[in-house]
Amino acid sequence: MPAGVKEVVSHHKEEKGRAVFVQIVGPYESAQSFLGTENTLLEMALHKEEMKLFFYHSCQWWARVVENCIDLGVDVIHISDDWGQNKVLLFSPKDWWGMIYPNVKIIVDAAKKRKVPVSLHSDGCIDDVIDGVLKLGINVLHPVQESAGMDQLKLKRKYGDKLTIYGGLDITELLPKGTEEEIKKAVRSKMLNLKPNGGFIFCSSHTIQPDTTLERVNLAYQIAFKESWY
Repeated sequence: MPAGVKEVVSHHKEEKGRAVFVQIVGPYESAQSFLGTENTLLEMALHKEEMKLFFYHSCQWWARVVENCIDLGVDVIHISDDWGQNKVLLFSPKDWWGMIYPNVKIIVDAAKKRKVPVSLHSDGCIDDVIDGVLKLGINVLHPVQESAGMDQLKLKRKYGDKLTIYGGLDITELLPKGTEEEIKKAVRSKMLNLKPNGGFIFCSSHTIQPDTTLERVNLAYQIAFKESWY
């Protein structure tokens, strides 16, 4: 039986140095979960006011979930809301600012009111709205997906004092198909370039896929652990 938030917090708080993240679903994914991708995008294009209202009510609900989770002792609110595809957003930056931003802010504000940091997961390339991500008050961004066109090093150089990069390990090509030496080299490079001055959490860019062996995952994390010390 899956553990609830209360049980997870109780278990992990027994060990020092662990932070408990809880995943909250953002407005776009809330709609996508039952309308599907195509219908959600069509509704956003054809019925903007109705979708704004739906996004508003869903985020009001999720904000209450945030408050409950904080009461139970979680350390970080992690919002999952995929806005990107390869190279670009799934919708226009104008629609992001008008429909997504004000409603995600409802969730972020609920956490910030309680002084709890906020992490964002968004697949794809979201370069066009990074300034908006910062304006929302997001502290951590996952996965900064290089395979979709994002540049982790560029983001680190430009926003490293404002935004923690959470990710770094490509699961589409490197982990399943790279040689051992390529995996080692890539992990060392991430640590060398993204670790300085903090603001980097090493992790896979998404769920490890069935075409990747456990040995490859262990290798990547062994190298990351060796290179992680300051």
